Amino acid sequence: MLTAVHPSHGLPDGQSSHVAGPTDGGYLISVVWGSKEQSERFMNDTLLPALPVDGGFAGAPEERAAEVAHLETNSAPAGHVGPPSGGPRSHGASR
Repeated sequence: MLTAVHPSHGLPDGQSSHVAGPTDGGYLISVVWGSKEQSERFMNDTLLPALPVDGGFAGAPEERAAEVAHLETNSAPAGHVGPPSGGPRSHGASR
């Protein structure tokens, strides 16, 4: 599934993090985007047109979105907080 929608060189433009794994009865994908617009563009222009994928999702995933209030990585200083509005967004999808 990932190879059907992600470029071969890494993450899609605007996506800074992608974590995925199986759950009871589905699959959980957690993604951090630079903006809501980048996320929507990827969903509408790349992901949804690629469905269904053999061995992958049959239809649109259940999506939940939230503004990121705190993001800490090895490349960001501890305690770094993104902008209160219009900043990174985390999208989780499950199927």
